Amino acid sequence: MEEFDFYEIKEWIADSVPGKKHFLQALSYNPHPFASSVIETNIDHLPPRYFITNCHHMLCEHNNNNNKLRLFLRLKERNTSEIIPYDIYSELLLYYHLDYQNDLLNLKESLQERKGERNWKYGKLVQHVCLTEKMEKIKEIPYKDLNWCTLSANHHPCVIDFLRENKKNVLWTVLAKNSSDCAVDLLFESEIDWFAASFNTNDRVTSCFPQFVSKISISGLCTNTSDFVVKWLLEDPDMYSQIIWSLFCTNENNYAVEHIYNISLLNPRDKRIEWGFLCTNRNKMVFRILRNNQSKIHWEIFLNNPICFEYNYEMMEKRVSIFKEELIGAVFSPERIMHLISVSRENEEDDFEIISKLDF
Repeated sequence: MEEFDFYEIKEWIADSVPGKKHFLQALSYNPHPFASSVIETNIDHLPPRYFITNCHHMLCEHNNNNNKLRLFLRLKERNTSEIIPYDIYSELLLYYHLDYQNDLLNLKESLQERKGERNWKYGKLVQHVCLTEKMEKIKEIPYKDLNWCTLSANHHPCVIDFLRENKKNVLWTVLAKNSSDCAVDLLFESEIDWFAASFNTNDRVTSCFPQFVSKISISGLCTNTSDFVVKWLLEDPDMYSQIIWSLFCTNENNYAVEHIYNISLLNPRDKRIEWGFLCTNRNKMVFRILRNNQSKIHWEIFLNNPICFEYNYEMMEKRVSIFKEELIGAVFSPERIMHLISVSRENEEDDFEIISKLDF
């Protein structure tokens, strides 16, 4: 576990972490670049069929980075003799990331090549383009093939203008969750689905929630990261009594996590703290809660969470302490001080005054 030296969890996992197989499998979900480095370090000790079992985790949404792609290709190369069972999900992700993301410049050509295939690969490519791109790219897709669901979730103003011209195709429940200002403008031009809008974090939408309290979703509110919503849940006794704590523990809003932290200080066994759900929360303050309650950690879940890679600053300070005197000598050497004085001297100002103003 030497590769974990710079991270605090090395001190936590000695007796707590599951077996190495499950440990590495859990890391395959983690989007942190270091997670793939750990797997790569142990590549010769990976259990059989690790690649087949975990390939789709390594390329799943929000989990893609250059380290992951490099590791994926190395594992794929090591498993060329394996018969990989057909898995539409993993095949889909392979296509999605390796074919689409690395070939944005050839998007038009790719679409033209695939528009006649009428298969799920083309459909997934269209879905991603409609979700993330501007109209100049989306226009390359035939109108009949557009994915109106992902278009309704797109944040680009030009796409929202296109939806305004095609209101009959808008998925209003999806648009209700779209927090971009331009989407909210369009949303208020129609009757709002407040149950779906409960997930929306835009201030203009959240400010209306108290007026439609009978129509909103408590589940949506518990995961809504808006400051207004979280304060409303915590400060209004009627709303507080309705909190679904398993969902609220996943809320990454600072006020939400601070409330969980305060509960943990009073009583770590308080039933409001759902530790498994809290281990999925990516707010960095969660690490402080878990540091004080290591026996509550669900490792198979927490190792999926990028916040588990928190630097061990105390250990790092000890490691660099051997260079401390050498570094101080270099920074404050007489030659360097005199050079800084000479370039800073103005109007024959006193050297001591110059020294006091120097930025080291």
